[in-house]
Amino acid sequence: MNKYRLVIIDDHVDVLELLHYNLTREDYEVKDFLNPVDALQYITRENTDLVITDWVLPDMDGLELCRQLKRSPATQTIPVMMVTGRNDEIDIVHSDSRGRRLRFVGHNKRKTISDGPS
Repeated sequence: MNKYRLVIIDDHVDVLELLHYNLTREDYEVKDFLNPVDALQYITRENTDLVITDWVLPDMDGLELCRQLKRSPATQTIPVMMVTGRNDEIDIVHSDSRGRRLRFVGHNKRKTISDGPS
């Protein structure tokens, strides 16, 4: 049986290590990246089942990463989970207006934004 292949992107090594440790314990295959540009190159070459990304990243933010993934036919169906310390309503409403289906996991609250019924 093939393992699910996950890509994690965060510019904080401690967050990457925590997510990597817990997800590999659950028997997922995990590839970590500190930089979203490197991650995007990898995702376009390798089969990926889920992308877990921070919002605030160097070189490209998590929303731009989502836009680029959704723009390409090869990657547009890959689900993206955004794990972020940003959790104010302005950011959430701004993201929703872009028509993205995103799951925000912030430090103080959780909210799912959907572009329609699942």
